[in-house]
Amino acid sequence: MPLPGSQADNNQHAALPLSLNEKLSDEKVSSRLVLNEKLFTACRIYQNGYLINLSQLEDILKTNGEAYAYYKKADNLMGPERLVALTGGIIIGYSAGNILLEGVDKKSILGVGIGIGLLGVTAALRKSINEFTRKAVTIYNSTANQALPEHLEFKMGATENGLGFVVAF
Repeated sequence: MPLPGSQADNNQHAALPLSLNEKLSDEKVSSRLVLNEKLFTACRIYQNGYLINLSQLEDILKTNGEAYAYYKKADNLMGPERLVALTGGIIIGYSAGNILLEGVDKKSILGVGIGIGLLGVTAALRKSINEFTRKAVTIYNSTANQALPEHLEFKMGATENGLGFVVAF
């Protein structure tokens, strides 16, 4: 799987908070987070081209109060989401096992329906978790880039007195 920012990845992630088509200086890349989100799955977050886990994301976002508040909202939904998904999966598995072993009956079909309904609730919770995480990353990226100049240019050259160095921003 290509990393965000690679040539193969540019076309499918055009709507991310970070435009992957722009060239970034090393200073901007190190402070920005890139969110890779797919429906029904957890967000994958990259920094400097490396996948970071949720504890690393939490440590990064602690420096920004508003972004951290959105992250905590997402974090608080993760426990119930996992519990509902596990419950739905167990109910579907138990009911499907009953159908295979004992034949089709109304209770087993009802169990499968309830399990599928719980997985639907899980999808809604995951969508909310991804939304809160996307807001946290967007807020973090917008505030992290305020300190960096839009255009930074370094020039070195020979002068009458030796070597000259110019930084333009």
